Amino acid sequence: MARRSLFEAHLETEARGSNSTLSAFSQLLQGSRSMSDSTKLTELQEAKFFKTAKFLSESQYIMLLDYIHLEGPPWPRSWKDPNPPIDAFILPPSGATLHSFTNNLGYTFSTFSSHKGNSAIQFYSNRTHTSKNTGFIQSIWQIPLHSQMRTFFFIEAHKALPFNEAEKAPYRKYPHLMSTLVDADKSGKWVVVEEKEIIAHAVVYPRPPGTYQIPRKTMVVCWSLNRGRR
Repeated sequence: MARRSLFEAHLETEARGSNSTLSAFSQLLQGSRSMSDSTKLTELQEAKFFKTAKFLSESQYIMLLDYIHLEGPPWPRSWKDPNPPIDAFILPPSGATLHSFTNNLGYTFSTFSSHKGNSAIQFYSNRTHTSKNTGFIQSIWQIPLHSQMRTFFFIEAHKALPFNEAEKAPYRKYPHLMSTLVDADKSGKWVVVEEKEIIAHAVVYPRPPGTYQIPRKTMVVCWSLNRGRR
């Protein structure tokens, strides 16, 4: 495990390095070789992209559709709206999956299956950036919309503890710790965000049953890595 961690750290360093050949190779090994969200695609590039694209599951497509609908008029679904208006833009049902994504500040966000540590994040859970939550990134998709490449993160939010159990933990009394205690079980609550809604990485510490007299596995989630950046 230690060797793998060192190897992954080396790959991440080289992926952001100045050696273009080594950087590209490292990104390829990491599964993070992706286009920037500012990339504009030609019609030919889009056609080549969708030629090898993978289909989203129906649940993923619906979640993405709900997210996109917040930007404006409803977009017809690719398989349930057979007669959309002539000028309607149909949300593509396929895209490219990534193991990780590195933003323009050099921070890498990964899927839970590829790098658990980099998948834990704090994020804005609404478009007005007034509500925050934490969770694990479960999948990352890139899809061109209106000829612009966009990256979407599918996050499973952390599961909150019942109020009477959450009160047993000390973190609400010490907000400067920037931490909370959550249930270790999956929440089943999904959120779709883009990079602009990710605040920072979070750090997760699994705790055994009995911690703070709570009879279940829990996790301490700390978001102090934010440091007021967002």
